[in-house]
Amino acid sequence: MQLESRRQILRIMQENPKIEITAHRHPEYVGQLRRITMSNSDGFYSVIDGQLEHEVSRRNRGKGSYTGIWSSRHLLLEGDTCTVFNHRKEPEEKELLLAFRIIDDK
Repeated sequence: MQLESRRQILRIMQENPKIEITAHRHPEYVGQLRRITMSNSDGFYSVIDGQLEHEVSRRNRGKGSYTGIWSSRHLLLEGDTCTVFNHRKEPEEKELLLAFRIIDDK
């Protein structure tokens, strides 16, 4: 799936898709398959798919880990991959938070 905008990503997240983490500031998270549990106008929550007792899945009262996508300036969209950078840094600094691709599993 070709990703084209922040708005498109947030709309897709409302459908609770599965994503694959392709890069992360914590390398041990690379390769995780996550399910989006909830999204809003600024980001989304995700749990490790099929592992509701995992520490990542239990965060935020069971909604999972939160990823904020506050600005298009802090995104890099390349084909089917979305890279999110730290919004507390200037966009030129490009401090990686995570990168993911949406898995069409429906």
